[in-house]
Amino acid sequence: MFGKKNQHIVVAGMGQGGMVAAIYLGKAGFDVDIYEKAKEGEVSHPWTDDTMTAVFKRCGIPMPPKEAYSQKNNWLWVSPGVDRRLMFPGTAPGVEISVDRHMLSDHFAKLATEAGCKVHYETPVKGLLTDGDKIIGIELQNGKKVKADLVIDALGIDSVLRPQAPKKWEIQAHEADDDLMLGYRQFYKRNPGYVPPEYPDYRACMYLKHLGGAGLSWCNLSPDNNMDMLIGRLYGMTKDEMEVMQKDLFKRHADQLTDEVVIPGRFVKIGTRYSLSKIVADGYALVGDSAFMSIPLTGCGIESSMDAGVYLSETIIANKGKEMTAKNLWPYQVKYFKKKAGLFAAIDVLKRWVLNLDGDLVDWVFYKVATPKIVESISGMMFRGMNPIVGVLNILSSLPFSLARLFSKPSILKEIGVTLKAAVHALLVAMKIPKKYDEDKIHQWVMDYETSFPHKK
Repeated sequence: MFGKKNQHIVVAGMGQGGMVAAIYLGKAGFDVDIYEKAKEGEVSHPWTDDTMTAVFKRCGIPMPPKEAYSQKNNWLWVSPGVDRRLMFPGTAPGVEISVDRHMLSDHFAKLATEAGCKVHYETPVKGLLTDGDKIIGIELQNGKKVKADLVIDALGIDSVLRPQAPKKWEIQAHEADDDLMLGYRQFYKRNPGYVPPEYPDYRACMYLKHLGGAGLSWCNLSPDNNMDMLIGRLYGMTKDEMEVMQKDLFKRHADQLTDEVVIPGRFVKIGTRYSLSKIVADGYALVGDSAFMSIPLTGCGIESSMDAGVYLSETIIANKGKEMTAKNLWPYQVKYFKKKAGLFAAIDVLKRWVLNLDGDLVDWVFYKVATPKIVESISGMMFRGMNPIVGVLNILSSLPFSLARLFSKPSILKEIGVTLKAAVHALLVAMKIPKKYDEDKIHQWVMDYETSFPHKK
């Protein structure tokens, strides 16, 4: 038995989930060391990403400083044929924000330090230390070996630790080609004073299946009044393919964009898959992008990672000093799957279907099925406080027309039915995660869960 006062927790990387867990564990009296490869002030990407503000209150974490965030933009979703646009109004003020990733990381580091944690910048992690099938610490790039009662892997998608986990734990070492979206993101200076004349309140355009590819692209007015351009593709893309799509976006947004680069472009991996089936082992737990805890369609993961950090810290604290075994950490995984991963599993199935549809069919859905009233009502109920009764009535008033159009294409209706059934199946399998730790039952559940997703051959 270990006392919590002398239990040593190592957090590898400064991902949001790991930092939230560190803050809670530091406050609870654990000895917490955080190792991060980047310099102070340069952790994470040099841009903003979106999250709901409610997660900070839910997690008991103070909001970042006001200069770190701004109101999220309204979005226009553009069909593959680029001649049909659906308006997705943003949330009510203060509900959803675009937050600077550098400043958010600095905010978490300050809170962690105040909680008694030690943050080690410019100290990259090299690998796991193991004793048989048990993880007992980490090795740093400088050769130093750090023993720990628990290693929390918050290194992100390219975690160097995950592939080194002993095979007994069935932690997936490498993702499939269709589990990631390869993105190229670059920021340009905006032509001052330009406002789109047709949609003056919509400063962000999302291109679904841009130029027919399986993925998303966008051109978005960033909080600092520059233009944020992202090109994302499943199955990867070459530099030449990226440049073709980049030129197309420049052509479509010629009045807004200048050729002056504000933030140089970089290729990044974006997690757009279901969560890992195993996220705990003896002495080891994954959180955030290391465990693919982002929304499969968009890759947004700040909110779910922060929530998972709370679940993990609650589980560790509830152990009351017991050894950090997979069995004792299992309640963390169960809670995460019940609260988050089940929904993400369903979204993943739907995402794979949509992004592999023929572009002409997606155009038809944009035109004939997804009416502006349905889109606005769903968005309003989810994000802007629309009265649910009003929203449902608006949807019902448009539904007969949408259904009639769907019934005009029975083959598509059948395909939608099959896909929805598969999505529900994936959700139900994820939610049937064994509550009690039983290795045989967990192994069978892992097999059922992994086979719920239609990977492209």
